[in-house]
Amino acid sequence: MKDILCKILLGATLVLLGGSSAWASIDSIIVPNPLGIASTFRSNENVPVPQRTQMAMEVYGFGTDLAVDVDVSGSGVSSSISDRKHGNGSYLKISLNISSSADATVRTVTIKYPAGQDTFKIKIERVGTISNIEYEQPVFPMANTNVVGTLGRVGSSDGISGGGLRTATRLVPAEDVPQDEKITLVLTGTKLNDVRIIPDSRDNYTARVLPGATETRCRIEVEFNRGGRFPIRVYSTERKNVGAYSFAYEGVSRDSLEVTVRSGGGGSSGNTGGGGGGTGGIISGGGQQPATFVDVAPRANMVNVFRRLSNFAPFELNGLTFVRVEDRWCAGMNGNDAKIITVPDLIWGVSNFGTQNVAQNFSAVLTSSGRTLDTKTISSLYQGATQDFTFRRQQSTVRVRTRSDRQGCFISPDDADNYFEDSPFTVVVDSANALGENQNNRANNNRNY
Repeated sequence: MKDILCKILLGATLVLLGGSSAWASIDSIIVPNPLGIASTFRSNENVPVPQRTQMAMEVYGFGTDLAVDVDVSGSGVSSSISDRKHGNGSYLKISLNISSSADATVRTVTIKYPAGQDTFKIKIERVGTISNIEYEQPVFPMANTNVVGTLGRVGSSDGISGGGLRTATRLVPAEDVPQDEKITLVLTGTKLNDVRIIPDSRDNYTARVLPGATETRCRIEVEFNRGGRFPIRVYSTERKNVGAYSFAYEGVSRDSLEVTVRSGGGGSSGNTGGGGGGTGGIISGGGQQPATFVDVAPRANMVNVFRRLSNFAPFELNGLTFVRVEDRWCAGMNGNDAKIITVPDLIWGVSNFGTQNVAQNFSAVLTSSGRTLDTKTISSLYQGATQDFTFRRQQSTVRVRTRSDRQGCFISPDDADNYFEDSPFTVVVDSANALGENQNNRANNNRNY
């Protein structure tokens, strides 16, 4: 009580004297993170906080417990006082609600007192997204070649099977993956070059991020020790306090990737995508495949798609609206820079995931918003091979910009003469079933991009 009275008298004295500076002082800010580890920051440090998060901070220091209000500069962040502790070790607990649209900038947190105010800084950090989780499923063994397949390089060291043969793969949902084998999960999304994995404390699996992760794609090698459904917890580690202060990714179940593992060995010489175990033959969809089968499908990824990043909100500046695109489109630019680029032609294609060569005509169609953009007839396609096609847009020039006051590469929909974005695309392969694929293998004949 004596401490509180002293603070009130001091504050009243400053008011009478016309003082405007804060009569409290911030010693430190303590922040929990998604891993349950508290991080401590000094008052002159930028405190990192992730987008799409509700989080609490305890602000320690003399007089902080008598604050009357708290405010954060900029948009996309709301704040409130949620608790406080008086007396020795006094602190103020504030709650922040950071929206997914909050720009990744430094913000000022202002704590207001009966007389004056005090401030510290927070840094909004961009949160990565995971839009798709797939598994590199072995399809068939083939001679060691340098053929480049759609979903993985045939002949790479990731796909070695017995007898010096290499295994081609295709991407399928991460369901019913084999136990006691090293497999590869493929994540697509944003900010995936910063993925980290929290070790599993129950020894259900071991996992590591494979080299070569990019902004939009990451591969994780994992080996499960038992069957069941297991979460793989991933997060993004920022430069500050690496290994301690971490951010969970959007687009996943809570902060984990859910993967189903079938009990028992699955064997690496067959297609392990269906129910049940077994080391011989090719298993898919819970049923036994024939020794040879036909399976053609759109290639896994479409190259040179140009769209805004969906997890960044548009912003206005000088009457113009801006949206963010992948940073690679502004390579070599910095500061307040702008230039017109020509986005390369789209690359789409068809892959043969079957166990035999295709020597019969079939079609592939590229559509967008209900319109047919391109149609191709494929006369032959070797097993494990991909045939690529290019599509030239009617509009492919766009003005990209960088700014000195914010990070990223931007375009403006108001720049009518030098602006475009790609609509969603769909590729349909062999719609007439000219190749006679069975029902299971026809499930992958359509793909949206």
